[in-house]
Amino acid sequence: MKRLDTIIEYLLLSILVAVPVFYDTNIHTTFDLSKALILRVLSIILLVFVSLRLVFFPFSFKRSLLDLPVLAFFVSSIVSTIFSVSPWVSFLGTYRRFEGFITISCYIFLFFVVMSLINPIRVYRFLKTIIIVGVISAIYGIHQTITGSGAYPLSFFGNQNFLAAYLVIACPLALFFGFGRKINIFWIISFLIITLCLLFTRTRGAYIGFSIGMVFFFVIAGIDFLKRKEMKVILGILILAFIVLSINPSTSPIKRILSTFRITDEGIAIQGTALERFYLWKAGIRTMLAYPLTGCGIETMRLAYARFEPKELEVVGGHNVKADRSHNETVDMGVTRGIPGLIVYVWLWGMILVLLFKIRKKDKILSASLAYSFIAYFVQNQFNFSMPSYTTTFWILLGLSSLLLSHVEKKKYLQLKAKVSPIRIIVFSIVAIFALVSFISTFPIYIADTYFKNAVLAKDSGQFDNAIKYSEEAIKRHPKEVYYYETLCESQFMKAQFARSKEEQKEWVNKTFSSASKALFITPTNGFFYNLTGGLYTLLYFSGEEEGKDLAMEEYRKALQLMPVFTEPYLNMAVIYKKEKELDKAIECYEKILEISPNYPEALVYLGDIYIEQGKMEDAFLCFENAVISSKEKINRDPANKKYPPILKYAESMVAKFKR
Repeated sequence: MKRLDTIIEYLLLSILVAVPVFYDTNIHTTFDLSKALILRVLSIILLVFVSLRLVFFPFSFKRSLLDLPVLAFFVSSIVSTIFSVSPWVSFLGTYRRFEGFITISCYIFLFFVVMSLINPIRVYRFLKTIIIVGVISAIYGIHQTITGSGAYPLSFFGNQNFLAAYLVIACPLALFFGFGRKINIFWIISFLIITLCLLFTRTRGAYIGFSIGMVFFFVIAGIDFLKRKEMKVILGILILAFIVLSINPSTSPIKRILSTFRITDEGIAIQGTALERFYLWKAGIRTMLAYPLTGCGIETMRLAYARFEPKELEVVGGHNVKADRSHNETVDMGVTRGIPGLIVYVWLWGMILVLLFKIRKKDKILSASLAYSFIAYFVQNQFNFSMPSYTTTFWILLGLSSLLLSHVEKKKYLQLKAKVSPIRIIVFSIVAIFALVSFISTFPIYIADTYFKNAVLAKDSGQFDNAIKYSEEAIKRHPKEVYYYETLCESQFMKAQFARSKEEQKEWVNKTFSSASKALFITPTNGFFYNLTGGLYTLLYFSGEEEGKDLAMEEYRKALQLMPVFTEPYLNMAVIYKKEKELDKAIECYEKILEISPNYPEALVYLGDIYIEQGKMEDAFLCFENAVISSKEKINRDPANKKYPPILKYAESMVAKFKR
């Protein structure tokens, strides 16, 4: 039994280390899928050993304040998955996030394993592991920043926001070990290293979480803790580091904070990503009210919220950037799990606060440090969202905190004697088979993404045959990943568009229809694919098939019904109207586009051409003049984009003609 307990402990420790640190450059989603897969693989292995422990040895489930809210959270995830707008996406997780039902199940499983199978005297070993991973991640991130490897430290996380989310969990724990029973310089230095890297990330949400968490720390630890000489030295070092970093514009936290605001005639207004988040929250609340009981389904916000997207997001957030998160976990809970799921989420966090208050009776500094970690994590997630890279650590830490309280109160929930029976053996056999199948099934997902990496590279370089080949290989191994179909369909569409004969075009059109229908089966509310099928009918119409016109219009309207703030269908409809010489209807389409995105270069240029055809020269000149300005803005924002220089060149030539 002791040997099994040791294996389980080391497997949990390996999850604490491997999930944040591991990544694989051989796959397309280098960081996100790597961490999700290593979490699943290690959780499956852990499941086998936990099952052995439960079946063949005595066992006791420990009582926890969080049992009911955690189980309720799990049930809300099940209900959300069943009634999702795309159950497959909810079950597997959307691409680049991978926080579907499978990952949620891993979190809940880890929580209860930690609660029931870890010896309370081992808790500090787990807490120290979290800190060590934080220190290593911070040193790597600082190295990246100092050596100029990137504008922000990404460390093992691939995103400065995700790195910062992990750091705000880890750094408060170092305070506990640094100022526990006696002063420990190693852990104090660890705290300073982690906090320094946090400053380098220039992540506003993490800054707010760190600051509010610190207030909670001093309130719980007592104001006398702040008066300690060592604490004053630490705060002095942090203030000095903040000032030094603020001197350099490229590392300045102050500059990053001030970039949130701009001065207008009316006063101060928010701008940039902060403004984008405001509109995302607005869309998220609308989506929640549209799916009040069960939500749209975990991981499916991108498929549901587009109907409620404010027009301003097209300008603030970028062209066709359809968010899959509202960048506010509380809003996300309501969107994906409905109002009941949101209530469960609030209940869970309320009980976490109660748990921390009870731990305070045993150890004030430990309670303060845990409160610091949890509050900082919660607050930064109001500007961010959960990801396996750091949310795994959150759930294990939650289990450890529950274990500490359970140990203090010395309560048992249920005792199981060591009794080998046919039923237990059957249960273990079923679990073992499930674990084996699950373990084997993770490898095709990994292999699929290696092919998809090649598919994306091939498509971006115009090698559409290779893009199709690699996409098909990826889909063969992971047939429910809709992102693979997007690359496949786009490549097949290009083959159809530039086909050398009608027969060849028809062949590629049929192949693209087949791929798009499979994608729509997985995500029936995905407007992108309806726009694509509309484009296929448009190709057939321009090749002489008259019925293609009406079919194309029908598909474009479906796309717009699902995604009203979507400019491409209007562009494509205008092309058909121009061919039909229905110029007023084409103008209406371009005006719709400019309502959504007032500085849309293509719409301005095409509208200018129509005005010339109608003899409206002043209107045409204004369109071309605005197209020049907007094209330059697009090029300055994204110099690598090859789309806008030709538009700029044409618009400038037309402006020059008018001025002669």
